Amino acid sequence: MKLPKNDDREFELAPAGNHLAICYQVIDLGTQTVEWQGQIKKQRKIIIGWELPDEKMTDGRPFMISRRYTLSSYHGAKLMEHLNSWRGVPFSDDDYGNFDIQNLIGQPCQINLLHEASKDGTKTYANILAITPKPKGFTERNPPLINDPIYFSLDEPDQVTWDKLPDWMHEVISKSPEFEALNSKDEPEKVVEDAGDEIPF
Repeated sequence: MKLPKNDDREFELAPAGNHLAICYQVIDLGTQTVEWQGQIKKQRKIIIGWELPDEKMTDGRPFMISRRYTLSSYHGAKLMEHLNSWRGVPFSDDDYGNFDIQNLIGQPCQINLLHEASKDGTKTYANILAITPKPKGFTERNPPLINDPIYFSLDEPDQVTWDKLPDWMHEVISKSPEFEALNSKDEPEKVVEDAGDEIPF
C-alpha cells in the first residue's frame, strides 16, 4: 500500500479590503451538532458563497469567498446582521417566514475581507468582516456570474445539484437529520432555534 498524494494544497488567498462581490451559491447543510465552550447544540446551517469579479486568481477565474451561517432570524444572529447591512434596509415582520434565501443568488454587494491567522498560526484565511450594499458607482454595472449559480435545499432536494456539490459538503450534509429523513418515513427532529446564536461559524 502506497501513501496517498499530499492533498494539503496551497490555495490562493483573496486580497484583504473592500471588494465588489456577487452571490453565486446558497447551500443548505441541514441541522448540525456543534460544540462551543462545553455546550452541545443543534443548529440549522447554510453556506453562502460569493465571487469577486474584479479580483482574479492566477488562472483567470475570480476569487471566491464563502461563509457558514446559522439559519436564524434572531436579530443578534450574524446572518441577520449581514443580510440587513447587505440590503441596507432592515427586515420587516412580514419578511420573516416569507423571504426566500434563494433570491440572494445573483445579488451584488460589497464585502470587506480581513486576513486572519488560524489558531495554530500555520495558515492565513480571508474572513468576511462586513457586507454592505454595492457601491453607488456600480449602479449601472452588474457583472455576469462566471461560476454556475448553485442553490441546494434539503426541503426540496435536487439530485442534479447534489451531484455538483464537493465531497466534503456531501459528508457534512449526510450527517443531518433532514438528509436521513429523505431516505426514511420518519420526520426530521424538530430543532428549537437558538436565540443566542453564540457559536461562531
